[in-house]
Amino acid sequence: MGIGESEGQHRGYFCAAGDYDNDGWTDLFMTGWARKDESWHVILYRNNQGTFEEVQNPVGENGEGIEPFKTITTGSIYLSDLNKDGYLDLIVSGNDQTNGWVATTTIYFNNGDGTFRETTQQGFFEGQKSGTTFTADVNNDGYPDILEFGDFKNSETETQNTIGNLYINNGDGTFAEPLKTEVTQLLAARAVPAVGDINNDGKIDIMIQCGWSSTDGQTETEYSLTNLYYNNGDNSFTREYLNDNVNSHESDVNFVDFNHDGALDYSISGWGPKEPNWFNRVVPNNLTSDLAMNEAPKFVNDADVQVKEEDSDVIISWGSATDDTTPAEAIRYNIYIKAKKADEFGTTYTYTYVPANIETNLQLGNTTYDSKVSARLINGQQIRMKGFNTTDYEFAVQPVDNGNLGGKFVVASSKDTGIKQAQAVNAKVYAANGKIIIESDICADYTIVTTDGKPVANGTCNQKADETVNNGIYIVKVAGTMHKVCVLP
Repeated sequence: MGIGESEGQHRGYFCAAGDYDNDGWTDLFMTGWARKDESWHVILYRNNQGTFEEVQNPVGENGEGIEPFKTITTGSIYLSDLNKDGYLDLIVSGNDQTNGWVATTTIYFNNGDGTFRETTQQGFFEGQKSGTTFTADVNNDGYPDILEFGDFKNSETETQNTIGNLYINNGDGTFAEPLKTEVTQLLAARAVPAVGDINNDGKIDIMIQCGWSSTDGQTETEYSLTNLYYNNGDNSFTREYLNDNVNSHESDVNFVDFNHDGALDYSISGWGPKEPNWFNRVVPNNLTSDLAMNEAPKFVNDADVQVKEEDSDVIISWGSATDDTTPAEAIRYNIYIKAKKADEFGTTYTYTYVPANIETNLQLGNTTYDSKVSARLINGQQIRMKGFNTTDYEFAVQPVDNGNLGGKFVVASSKDTGIKQAQAVNAKVYAANGKIIIESDICADYTIVTTDGKPVANGTCNQKADETVNNGIYIVKVAGTMHKVCVLP
C-alpha cells in the first residue's frame, strides 16, 4: 500500500482495522510515511470485497468527500464508536504537520454515509506523540472514554513531558475537561495498552507498557516499564508495578484468558530489566484463587434479538443483557452475518463485526476477546448493515462483558415492520461492450455504484437490463444481493 511506520515511531498503533461503512468488509486506516509522494499521510483504504482502494477525500458531508484527513504522524490511530450511533469513529494523535508539528489529538466522527466530520472540540485535547490515544469505558456508562498517553512537546524550547490524560465522554459527542495524573494516577510515554476487567469486579482495568516516562523529562523509573492500573470506580486508578521477572518495555502487552479459568491473564514481550534480554511470556492471573468465576453475559430475552429490512439495508436490534459483574449499560455487543447458501466456489460468506469463532460462541472454556480488538465492539443496541437482506443471510448478536468474555450468539428473528421484504432472486451480472448487463429471473430493482460508493445508475430489471458505463470496477446491487463487475475497454 506504500505507507509505513514513521521513522523513530516505536510505540502506539499506526494501523487500525474496522468496518467503517458497515458493508461487511473490514477496511484499513494507516498513518505514516507514504512512498507515493514522499510525505506524511493519514490514509483510509476501503475494502472492496477483497481488494483495497484509497479514499482520497474521506472528510465531507452528505456522502461527498471534500478533503483528506489532517497530516498527523508519530502518534497513534484508533477506531471506536464514540457516540453510539453504530458507526466507527476515528481518533488520530501525534504531530500535526499542517500546524507546525504541534502535538495533537483529533477526532473524526463517522457520518454514516462514507464520510467523516471533524469534532467541534478542535484544539481541546492536549495531544501526544510517540504514544497511544485509545478508549475504554472507565465509568461504566456505556460511552467510550478517551485516554491519552505519550510525550508532550510543542517546540524545541519546551521541556518534553509525559502525559496520562483521561477525558470522560459526555454522551453528546463532546468530552469533559481532562483528568490529569494527579487525579487518575495514570502516566506513561510511548505507551501500549491492554484493557479489561482483570479482577472481576465489573470495572475496566488498564495495563500499560511503555519506554520511559516522567513529568520532568526522560528519567528511568518504574513508569519506564509495565504497570497495572486497577480501576477504583471514581475515575481514578491504583497502580501496581509488575514483578521484574515478568516485566518489560518497548514491545507489547495484551489481556487474554489463555487457561479458561474465567480470569484475564496477560501476554507480554519486550526488553526485561531482571536479566536484560528480549522475551515473550504468558503470565497467569495470580488473583484467580481470590476471584469469583466470571460468568458469560446473556440476553434478558433472546426474542428481543431481531432483524428487519429497510431500503437495501438491514437493521439488527436487541434488548438488554445481564452479567454477574458488568453493569447492563457497560455490556458491549458483537454480531455475525452468515450467508444461507454457498457461492459458486463453494464458499459460505461469514462476517463478524469483531473477529470471533461463531461455532463456539466464545463461551467460557473456549476463549475471550483480544483486549485491543474489543474496543471496536458495538456500544449501543442497534446497528445498520448495508447491502444485506433477510432472505439470503442469517444474523446473530452476542453480548460481551468487561472481562472481554463473550456470551452465546443469539440468532435474530425477522421483524415484521410492514416493509416489503426482498424476494429470493437469481441474478447474473456481467460486462460486455462497455455495458453492465443484468439478468434476473424476477422483476428486481438494481443500483450501480463505484467502489467508493458514488451512485452511477439505478433502475428495474425485468428479466434483462443494461447500463452504459465508463471503464472501471463497479458494485451492482440486485434486490439486495451484491455483485462486483469489471468493465474493460
